[in-house]
Amino acid sequence: MTHRDDSAGRGRRPCDGCTGGLGRRRFLLGGGVGVVAAILLPPSAAWAGDAPKRRRVAVSLDKAEALNNVGGGVLVTLGGREVLVVRDGEDSVSAINPMCTHKECTVEYAPDANRFACPCHKSAFALDGTVLSGPAPAPLEAFRARLQRDKGRVVIDLPAATEGE
Repeated sequence: MTHRDDSAGRGRRPCDGCTGGLGRRRFLLGGGVGVVAAILLPPSAAWAGDAPKRRRVAVSLDKAEALNNVGGGVLVTLGGREVLVVRDGEDSVSAINPMCTHKECTVEYAPDANRFACPCHKSAFALDGTVLSGPAPAPLEAFRARLQRDKGRVVIDLPAATEGE
């Protein structure tokens, strides 16, 4: 198949499809199909990878006595990571990375307000780490935590250790 070369006003040259070349139109159409397929097709397990790995750590209520009472809190180091654990209810606990996202000060638990507060620049955070008031630009990292009174412990799910931890 041939078509007229409009730029020269005369002469003919084979179209890109006839010479095996990719050509702009074919490239754009092929690329568009690839983008649509990438958006619509579900990722395979091999491509997407596994869900983030977690490790469970237990904190004994005998060693962290403040957690025996509602309003109590304790700063513990678990697997090389600081975690602030607070007893925020009769049957509930919260656990967060206590480093403020503003200037990296260590936040404290304010039991009267039932929230975390940064003593340096007055940022405030909900028990799930959400910023209630700035200047902190981002939430605190929160960890799933469960009180197991019958076993005398708090169980915390932390991200799996990374290199160097």
